[in-house]
Amino acid sequence: MKTSMLTFCTMIPTLFALMYSSTSFADESDVLTVVNDDLVVTESMEGALTINWEKPRSYTDVRRSNGNPNSKKYRHRVFKNIHGTFEELVGKLPDGFSMNVVVDNLDLAGDTRTAGVKFGSGLSDVRIMRQIDIPRMSFSYEVKDDSGEVVSSQSLNLKDMNYLQGASRMRSSEPLFYETRMLTKWFKKEFKNVLQADT
Repeated sequence: MKTSMLTFCTMIPTLFALMYSSTSFADESDVLTVVNDDLVVTESMEGALTINWEKPRSYTDVRRSNGNPNSKKYRHRVFKNIHGTFEELVGKLPDGFSMNVVVDNLDLAGDTRTAGVKFGSGLSDVRIMRQIDIPRMSFSYEVKDDSGEVVSSQSLNLKDMNYLQGASRMRSSEPLFYETRMLTKWFKKEFKNVLQADT
């Protein structure tokens, strides 16, 4: 019993560091449209970015930290935040460039587990970060220049095999930190020849 209690107490700081709070997501503008159960669209007001989230209910892991696979509200919140990441990145391309993305699958970093530890008025669930539970995203994209000509297009399975390396505990507690970092690293490498000078 004493050993179990000691182990539990040792885990507490780690659990706090790995928690994803569903209320900590940024307050995004209303960019999301639900076409039907098999298609969700996020689109920027300026039309520079459109993301089609196809068959989102079949995605590997876009669950709330309580493991509920049918949390549509949470999925939409995740989609808006990832859209915001893409929007910021597309803004670094030359003026007039636009990007269309079709997402086939999304697997958030870590895995959901119910900790069964009472914080405040209820149970707090955590997303456990293990090296084997890497962030993954399967999508295709098309980038057009200001004349409407396609300058880049590709289908890829993006993943970060070493996502736990080089992440401070404070920053890694930010919503979708690992997914944002993965997309940013890929984007800067993929478009390094056309990114604006101030990036």
